[in-house]
Amino acid sequence: MENKMKYLKNVIVILIPICFGTYWTLYLMKDISINEFNEVYLMLWERGLSGIFLITFMLCMVELVVLDEFNLFYQKTYKVIVTRIGYRSFIKNSIIRIFCKSFFYSLLIHVSIIILLNCFHSFDFMLNMEDLQHIYFSKNVFINLSVFVLLSSIGTAIFYSSLYPLYLIIKNKYVFRMIPIIVLFGTILFSSIYGKIIKIIFGNTILSSTLSLSCLPTSLIEPGCGWYQYAIYDFLLGAIIYILFWTIGMKIIKVKGIVYDW
Repeated sequence: MENKMKYLKNVIVILIPICFGTYWTLYLMKDISINEFNEVYLMLWERGLSGIFLITFMLCMVELVVLDEFNLFYQKTYKVIVTRIGYRSFIKNSIIRIFCKSFFYSLLIHVSIIILLNCFHSFDFMLNMEDLQHIYFSKNVFINLSVFVLLSSIGTAIFYSSLYPLYLIIKNKYVFRMIPIIVLFGTILFSSIYGKIIKIIFGNTILSSTLSLSCLPTSLIEPGCGWYQYAIYDFLLGAIIYILFWTIGMKIIKVKGIVYDW
């Protein structure tokens, strides 16, 4: 019975961003040609209701991906597993689970929204774009969207995996649920200070803006949104930043003895 309730909850949670994204995109399309599907779909991720869609997505991913790891660790059920396989294997397996589940759920949300939108409109994904704004990776709609969806799913997996050191420290379940949002607004504040230094060095250019905003989770979850010419650089730099964050965080946790014998 408990497993059935858990599956039902997961279904409901994953339907929230799917329904939200589909409705908002269809609402936008009232005034936009169906040939501009590339534009409206990427506008959903770039500024869906001024960021509400992104926050909804990030909170739902916590429920779908990492809450089980929290329960496993802080309800002490992990000790049985650790006794059998050791802390090192336990942590490695937890990170792998978070990465794989994040990638799967993100990909599922992307694909579900695109399929649902095509139930209402028939889109030509083989169009070549010339003057559209959201050309991140290719002028071909299919390639552009495919690369975006793939990188977004990989980036989401990197982001949630990189927060693992925080998962080991935060013991309050309600605060735990807000970790990605805290990181989002924390990096926005940090970038406002760090960005000024970058602009002094590189000047007030799109490149300097990209460098200053790469620390935001959006560089991974929404690769290219806002800084079109440097989409791939924004994603790669964001991935490096969050992998370094994970590496440093795990080193600190090991030195402080928060997790033992690994």
